[in-house]
Amino acid sequence: MAIKFKEVATKKREVVPAGSHVARIVKIIEIGRTTYTYLGEEKQKYAVEFTFELPNELRVFNEDKGEQPFVVSLEYNLSRYEKAKLMIHLGSLENKVFTEDEMLDLDVASYIGRACMITLVHKVSKKGNTYANVQSVSSVPKGLKVPEIMNVPLVWDYDTNFDLDVFDSFPEWLQEKIQGTPQWEEKRAERRSDVVADIKFNKEEEEEEENNNLPF
Repeated sequence: MAIKFKEVATKKREVVPAGSHVARIVKIIEIGRTTYTYLGEEKQKYAVEFTFELPNELRVFNEDKGEQPFVVSLEYNLSRYEKAKLMIHLGSLENKVFTEDEMLDLDVASYIGRACMITLVHKVSKKGNTYANVQSVSSVPKGLKVPEIMNVPLVWDYDTNFDLDVFDSFPEWLQEKIQGTPQWEEKRAERRSDVVADIKFNKEEEEEEENNNLPF
């Protein structure tokens, strides 16, 4: 009797169809300052990730959840430089070129839930996997309706939307990327200081209560 290796059947991951799609911005995540290598030179950027929901591209990814929309993500450099991809895409979404004053006052988190058109192209990674890349973002043509958002909109940042429970729901690679930024370290130090201050405050309250209970 022979015992041989058997080929394991794996389900091939379906890639979002290439082309133009109506979409909504469903997640905006502030990653922070990251380091990367470009043409052999080390560079830095302040990264923010946008996730687009494609409400007309529904598939069953989980039998228990039924049909769900495809989502695609794109990491931007949070830069006010007019030729930065983020400013090009947001400008195309608004059908305008932002002035310097408008750029200074721009809150990218305000785009959560915004309807848009995105163009996807298929590319092949170094590992040979095909993936959908967001090539362009623009406004929705007049008269074209975009379905309401299906997933729960999410903004995560280091200010008013900092939530560790939400952070724990991120994929491991994204958690590690965020944890490697100075912004994450600053937030950790800030939270440690808050904990120390709370402990000190509670201790002072306990001592005051004890003093109040002393007999005359």
